[in-house]
Amino acid sequence: MYSNYWKGKFHSDETKQKIKDAKVGKPGHPAYNKGQPRSEIDKNKIKLTMKDRNIGQLNPMFGKHHREETKQLLRLVGKLIPHTHHIDFDHSNNEENNLIELSNSKHQIAACSIHKLVKTLLNNNIIRFNRDLAIYELVN
Repeated sequence: MYSNYWKGKFHSDETKQKIKDAKVGKPGHPAYNKGQPRSEIDKNKIKLTMKDRNIGQLNPMFGKHHREETKQLLRLVGKLIPHTHHIDFDHSNNEENNLIELSNSKHQIAACSIHKLVKTLLNNNIIRFNRDLAIYELVN
């Protein structure tokens, strides 16, 4: 084992605040305005931006379909590109022992196994779904 340089040491409150400020708004961290209502100016800016998007009939593929050859190619690409699966479901944990590359079909099997496991745990009253918080939790 190696000695941990930070063991027993702590960041000062000032340093903690600097780290927090540096992370705000980046992926995986709350936005600076999380939970605050948008102003009317911001709402109008969003409406103007979204107005020109390819939604519905404005989408170039609206009413069209991919050719069968294109569908086959897309399926093949999906099979060839491996999925990086995070074993503990924590996408910020990129340690080697937490990652495994899976084919598309194996990744689907892994996802289905979790759904089956949750169903079994629910049926055996080991976990329950909290509708107020919209989370699964252990039954006490």
